[in-house]
Amino acid sequence: MRKPEEVRFQRTLFLTMAIVVVVILLVVSISYVMFFKQRLCTDIGCFQKASADCVRFEYTNEDSVATWKYEILGKEGDNCRIRVTLLSAKQGELGINSLINENMICYTQGTISYPEKDLNSCHGILKEDLLNIIITKLHTYVINNVGKLDESLKSFG
Repeated sequence: MRKPEEVRFQRTLFLTMAIVVVVILLVVSISYVMFFKQRLCTDIGCFQKASADCVRFEYTNEDSVATWKYEILGKEGDNCRIRVTLLSAKQGELGINSLINENMICYTQGTISYPEKDLNSCHGILKEDLLNIIITKLHTYVINNVGKLDESLKSFG
């Protein structure tokens, strides 16, 4: 049979271990929520404030052309890193349907509205593919209108 002191010691040890485990779980949970979990913005004002402060937030922007997801990743030097993902493309002649789920990282400073509007501050597959579409469309426009452009230039000379 065990001595009463031994039983008390084992109970105290078990209770101490249980408290330590609970405290560790609480610290890990709170750290996850504070430092890793993206919080959601429901409007552009919230996203602008979060991007100006470079605080981890996520925002989905529905515009007439596409649905974009913005994830504020945090600071890198003086810049705020924002991952921009194309979630869906609306019907139209833009030809961006093939870019759905592609993303790019944009580096911003201060308050911004829509990171994808300034492609110079972005890097990644989505940026490269968007620029390819723009260049292809511009090339097609110039080829299709070269005669009109030539006539316009002659009228100046």
